[in-house]
Amino acid sequence: MDLTLIQYAKKIALYQGYPRLWNGLQPLNSYEFDRKMYLGLFAELGNEMEEFYDALANKTVWNVLYEVCDLYYYSVQIEYQMWEQHQAYIQIWSSILSTIEDNLPQFVSSTTIRTIAHKKFEYRQRGVEYKNEEYEISLMKKAVSPKN
Repeated sequence: MDLTLIQYAKKIALYQGYPRLWNGLQPLNSYEFDRKMYLGLFAELGNEMEEFYDALANKTVWNVLYEVCDLYYYSVQIEYQMWEQHQAYIQIWSSILSTIEDNLPQFVSSTTIRTIAHKKFEYRQRGVEYKNEEYEISLMKKAVSPKN
């Protein structure tokens, strides 16, 4: 379990101002609050999977990896929430990783994905104004450059 990423996710959820958090994170399922719909973690993961496939078809490898970080981010949260709420261990990330392996074999290392995801969300957890795809990609590149 990637508890560092969970800590980042809790800060991000707080900054985002979600009206209902469970254990500091978005709940698993979507909900309505004050006539506004909020996506749960399962819906967020589904949206990110669509963005991943769109990036695969239309963008650079770094844009695809940017989306892979989001897939990892939501997968880790779902696995954590399932354990915390139901003491059920489910492996969402491993099935997503096999999809990534099929499409990006040069980036199959879980360590590499974890490293770049940590850089992206370490930056993001600073506050709501910290979301900048171009800058986050530069952080991701720097994290895996041979000079590090």
